[in-house]
Amino acid sequence: MTQATVPRPGPARSPLIFGAPGAQLFGWLHAPAGAARTTAVLVCGAIGIEYVNAHRALRHLADALAARGYFALRFDYPGAGDSAQDETDAGRVEQWSDAVVAAAALLRERSGCTQVAAVGLRFGGALASLAAQRAGLDELVLWNSVVSGRRYVREMRAVAALAGYKVESGPGQLESAGFVYTADTLRDIQAVDLLAQPCTGVRRALFIERDDLGGDSSLAEHLSRCGVETTTQRQPGYERMVCESLFTEVPHAAIEAIGAWLDAGATVPGHAPAPPAAPAASDAIELGNCRERPLCVGARRLFGVLCEPHGEARGPLLVMLNSGVDHHVGPGRLYVKLARALAAEGYASVRLDIGDVGDSAPIGADDRNLPYPPRAVDELVEALPELAALGARPRLVLTGICAGAYHAFAVAQRELGVELPEVILLNPVQFEPEVAETASRAAAAAAELAAFERRQRRRKLARAIPGSAPLVDLLRFLRDRLHRARLRIAGWRQRGAAGTATAAALLRVLRRGRHVALLVSPADPGFDLLQLEAGAATRAALRAGTLSVEVITDADHVFSSEAARARLRASLLERLRQLA
Repeated sequence: MTQATVPRPGPARSPLIFGAPGAQLFGWLHAPAGAARTTAVLVCGAIGIEYVNAHRALRHLADALAARGYFALRFDYPGAGDSAQDETDAGRVEQWSDAVVAAAALLRERSGCTQVAAVGLRFGGALASLAAQRAGLDELVLWNSVVSGRRYVREMRAVAALAGYKVESGPGQLESAGFVYTADTLRDIQAVDLLAQPCTGVRRALFIERDDLGGDSSLAEHLSRCGVETTTQRQPGYERMVCESLFTEVPHAAIEAIGAWLDAGATVPGHAPAPPAAPAASDAIELGNCRERPLCVGARRLFGVLCEPHGEARGPLLVMLNSGVDHHVGPGRLYVKLARALAAEGYASVRLDIGDVGDSAPIGADDRNLPYPPRAVDELVEALPELAALGARPRLVLTGICAGAYHAFAVAQRELGVELPEVILLNPVQFEPEVAETASRAAAAAAELAAFERRQRRRKLARAIPGSAPLVDLLRFLRDRLHRARLRIAGWRQRGAAGTATAAALLRVLRRGRHVALLVSPADPGFDLLQLEAGAATRAALRAGTLSVEVITDADHVFSSEAARARLRASLLERLRQLA
């Protein structure tokens, strides 16, 4: 294991843990390679699904700012990302605002800069505005910022309903894409009204608005009346920045515009009052049942977070691999919740970003959004001995959703220098080793993109036509059934070469003495694919007990609902107990 600083040509970025025990925050400090400017930049991300989908873009933003000479800090709010606490804890909005103040103080201390600007995306813009005076912020960049919390909650409920998520999982709660907002949190969000707030004390403000929707100039006008120098720009790329993570694109034009605007005011002396003392930094997040620390492993310096129980861990180390291109916290923060729940039972785990994904070092200047990077399997194999050497855990178990399941299955076929008794595949959508590295992957991605665009058109139809939501549900049902029928037909037609490849891959895993556990959602195609492409090998493995299959009821592809997550957690715990 090496020090957790991800290498890049030019600017460097290092993980930071700061704040009081039990309420510590996780962040990344992006440092310029040469002389730094007098202004540092605090990146205040969005919340919920927008946080997950925009993670890649904000990492690019911080890297780009560091390349221009700025220290930049991005961080996770309490109960979000890798930070401590849970999203259902009380006082979320107040503590999120306090986190902005603490992060700004830390950034001043670490950078030595006299001024701090904040870039706030969506609700992060509202939080930066609310905390601006206490944090001593000099400049604000409000990127499609929430202005009215009441309107924002209405939008979240509408999006959850259109996406088919369970809107209310408890009295007054909102459950969407794996995130739960309690009644108290929703009430506090609804109470946010930036137009009713006193002046922020900032000197300048830049409003980045979407170029595909009409703008709202009310907050800019409010700040102008307070004597703030305001600028408004309409920039492209917002919709693609926060869409489904597999299809996100980095909004380079908007990032360049933010950098240029900051450049224009970076030499003006600061005027802010003396900021509060910076919070203490540490090398681990201390929680009630466990502790977490960042690490980098392998020649490619793959980034991960080790979560271990207080006291000696039992059983193998569980390694969680990226779900698609979501970074290591998992879809809807699932991996963080699983890791901490398993640690409470005595099991350690690592949430690992493969190369090119999440917070692992990009390879070269590649800007593609790839769930199956071509070198990922080789890099994982090379990193496994370092993972196995952590503490007294000589054995590993690999798991992951979707692309993470594929990578776990591909690694399990290799000759390894570590003991890997089992892989746990969560909703895999492919098993053939060569598919992810050929042009067929590009064709599949294009087909998925077309499907995404069709879904977007249907959602716009639902918004435009009152009462059309049942039609959208019917179309979704028919689409899923058609997809499953096509899978079966494709399997019958391609039983030859495709079936042989998948069967051979499965046999390679089993001949190395490794058990394969398949955990699938009712509507997911993973088990169907395995039977279609490797029917005889699958049946033989089931009879021999070297392959097991469990259906997680009422689950979608990424186990979004709290009920499905509880069942998944129990299943993983049982598998680890059997290996302990």
